[in-house]
Amino acid sequence: MSFNQKISLDFQCDHYRVRTISSVEDLAQVLALRQECFPLLKQSDLEFDLNADHIIVEDLNTQTLCGAYRIASSTFTSDFQTREDFQITEFLKIPEVKAELAWACIHPDYRNGSAIALLWRGITSYLKQIDAKYVFGTTSVNEMSPDRLSRIQEVLRENNCVYQDFPVKPVSPKTEDPMMNRSSSCSRYEGKSLRVLPALLRAYIFAGAFVCATPNFDFDLNCYDFMTIIDMDNSADQIAAHFGA
Repeated sequence: MSFNQKISLDFQCDHYRVRTISSVEDLAQVLALRQECFPLLKQSDLEFDLNADHIIVEDLNTQTLCGAYRIASSTFTSDFQTREDFQITEFLKIPEVKAELAWACIHPDYRNGSAIALLWRGITSYLKQIDAKYVFGTTSVNEMSPDRLSRIQEVLRENNCVYQDFPVKPVSPKTEDPMMNRSSSCSRYEGKSLRVLPALLRAYIFAGAFVCATPNFDFDLNCYDFMTIIDMDNSADQIAAHFGA
């Protein structure tokens, strides 16, 4: 097995190094961190991992892999793991460059916000290099009751965070969207209701993402996956402001 880096990215911030991995040995460390962050994961699909780049943050003082994100660009591949959860064929036909973000992993000792901010600094730099128009992916939500799911869907609708322009729907929703036929005149981020959203999903919203309100149910990881899409033409400043990128 061999791994080929697609885009070279490498910079330091204080005692942290942010880079795209360049070897099978690097990939093995990323997969080990992924397994630690997602203990129910049975086996990673190496085909997707080999067709993508992986942005990592390393603590140079402790030689610790602090965090990792997988990023796959339509410049280099036509196959994306989001296909397993959502029907995205029509979305992928859009001609502009698209980038899929997956497997956000943060080491337990570095979950103070710094690692994720550095990862996003790397991600924004990467997106500029490939001239990405759209960024998409799924966000997993665990241990969710039907009432909480309904509340999340309601909040997404109330704050106009549900996208209308892309023909995307889940493969196995296991739920109906109770807000599908309701409309809202609220502006995005009205009130404090976004606090009900899981942290990562909320972060994507503040970064300018729109969400498919009906999630896909992941039977392997026993969680709900929400698909998000970010239009970089409209959201670059929001990403920079929210993640300090």
